[in-house]
Amino acid sequence: MVNKILGLTIILSVLLISIISAGVIQPYWDTHPLTMNLGETKTVTFKITNPGDVAVDYEVELKKGQDIASLSKTNYNVPPKTQNTEVPLTITIPSDYDKQVQNIALTFYKAQEGANEGMVGLTTGYEVSFDVVLNDPANQGNSLGLVIALVIALIVILILIIVIVKRK
Repeated sequence: MVNKILGLTIILSVLLISIISAGVIQPYWDTHPLTMNLGETKTVTFKITNPGDVAVDYEVELKKGQDIASLSKTNYNVPPKTQNTEVPLTITIPSDYDKQVQNIALTFYKAQEGANEGMVGLTTGYEVSFDVVLNDPANQGNSLGLVIALVIALIVILILIIVIVKRK
């Protein structure tokens, strides 16, 4: 019984160490999309963290959004005890782009040692995704027109109040 508990504890410890060994920090997520305009280019930076004692190699793959997004490189060596290995993703919205929302998805795979030798191994992977939302130029003009109309209406009301107060 004690051996079973000891064995289970060791297995859980190894699994826990592999779970917390690295991670990905993303600047945008489901409820926090990236908003862009037609013809605009932005570089979004993800960060790979490695709180462990050994350097880790990661491969990054762009799974969705290849029509507007690109990676400058796909292999990263993450030094031990760091949080700042940057993975830049460049997003360019063409001036004639017709989608209002485009999902971007990336997968970060821990590179496998011995993968070319025919060995089967488990690897850690993180998938991150977020939406790129296109600003609608027509709506931007309408909201500006609404603000101007409200300001004019307030000025007219203020003038009417001044005129009524002076007559009394």
